[in-house]
Amino acid sequence: MAFTSQIILIRSDPAPKIPDDFPYRTKSLSEPFSGLIILVTDDYEPGIPDESIRKIIGPVELNGVDWMYIEYVTWAGRIDAVRSFGECNGKEMTPYNDTVIETLEATYLKTMGDFGISKKDALDFPPFYRGFWDS
Repeated sequence: MAFTSQIILIRSDPAPKIPDDFPYRTKSLSEPFSGLIILVTDDYEPGIPDESIRKIIGPVELNGVDWMYIEYVTWAGRIDAVRSFGECNGKEMTPYNDTVIETLEATYLKTMGDFGISKKDALDFPPFYRGFWDS
């Protein structure tokens, strides 16, 4: 069975304010950056439109902080698909959408690197562990 994750990473210290009635699960993160993670869905929904993701974060008080949506799929340890977009340093990040086995790891590392996450941290990223949202 594939492991999938569709999350929004928000780099901000302190974490941005979210409304009390925010309908998505969130979790604070302190490593490899301080901020907040929003779980977009428990059930994998490939290709959620960019505008739908932007609506999810609309109620969050971002105030210009860096954020990135990432859709990550893996079977048996290797990366099988990655899609991402967001804003970093006040600019739109380069969007990625890759399913080519030969280029996926490089695309994933580039995506995470664009958000300021090192190769070491990207390859050992707790939000992509099974059970991360269970605790």
